[in-house]
Amino acid sequence: MPPATEIREELNLPEHVFTIAWVGRFTDIKNPLLVIEVAKRLIANQSLPFQIVMAGEGELWDCCRNEAASNNLPIRFLGWVESAEPLLKVSDVLLMTSKNEGMPVVILEAALQSRPTISTNVGGVNEFIDSGINGLLVEEDAPLLSQAILRLMKAPDFRSSLASKAYELAINDFSLNKSLADHVDLYRLVTRL
Repeated sequence: MPPATEIREELNLPEHVFTIAWVGRFTDIKNPLLVIEVAKRLIANQSLPFQIVMAGEGELWDCCRNEAASNNLPIRFLGWVESAEPLLKVSDVLLMTSKNEGMPVVILEAALQSRPTISTNVGGVNEFIDSGINGLLVEEDAPLLSQAILRLMKAPDFRSSLASKAYELAINDFSLNKSLADHVDLYRLVTRL
């Protein structure tokens, strides 16, 4: 993978702008329109400079793009990407706005890039995120999500601590080696029955 500076240039992302990644299908269950509301609140709060980069496709793509353009929001739409890894590498945080989730792999991908996730507290997300320890969980609410983002924008040490703990957890409990070992243990247990 190219260095972060090359990725930033390719994505046309300024160097010192807080970058928020959103990766998913542009469908109702992933709630991309909530990102638009969050961006409006961040603008209204006159927050530090930020850029949201949304990767994915779906039936709400045009609606989101039109809404962002008509409100002059700092949101870039990448469309479908082969891998989220380059975007996550140059982002400061991953934002998830889903109405429901299982255990989203993109959280692990962000953690492996030492990026914390701010997510709605739905489904299996709390199987990975321990709020305030290795990420932030909030309700499905634009004001709460924007407050969480502002908190991490203004507290780089806290953000770094969350990222470090997320990385640790991903490596120790969610790596391929750990998964293989767990499957072998399960197989041995089942074959003994």
